[in-house]
Amino acid sequence: MKYCSGCNQKLFLSSFHRAVRGRLGVAHKCKQCKSVYAKKRYQENRVTILEQHRDYYQQNKLHIRKAQQQYRIRTRDQRRHRRAADRALHRALHRARLLSATPSWLSVDEKKLIRALYARRKNDEHVDHIVPLKGDGVCGLHVHWNLQILPAFENLSKGNKL
Repeated sequence: MKYCSGCNQKLFLSSFHRAVRGRLGVAHKCKQCKSVYAKKRYQENRVTILEQHRDYYQQNKLHIRKAQQQYRIRTRDQRRHRRAADRALHRALHRARLLSATPSWLSVDEKKLIRALYARRKNDEHVDHIVPLKGDGVCGLHVHWNLQILPAFENLSKGNKL
């Protein structure tokens, strides 16, 4: 336990930032007081601070851009894997939504009609649900009479609306 010199409260050491020179290895003000002080200081000196940042950027523009480029190169594979994982998750959720919206009473012939509709579409067309599977106040079914083939641009422009 330590007293904060800002609010004069006795607080746990975890309430203070680490400080090598500070007593007990922590700062003399708690994290909350430090945050209030930093916000107040920024508001009082906002113009000066922004000018300093702008000047620093102008003086070190090439170095900053080179560091950004190196970071993009270094993290390219991570971002690629993250996007692939996000796409895989999106596809899995879409498949799950389709499965949960497909009624169990649907006959084999009706399921064939759905597959035929997907097979009949062209590359620049989407199979769209007339009543959305996940709509506001309504939940459509994944059945052949609720499906239509639309041009991709039209389907993407309408979103999840009826």
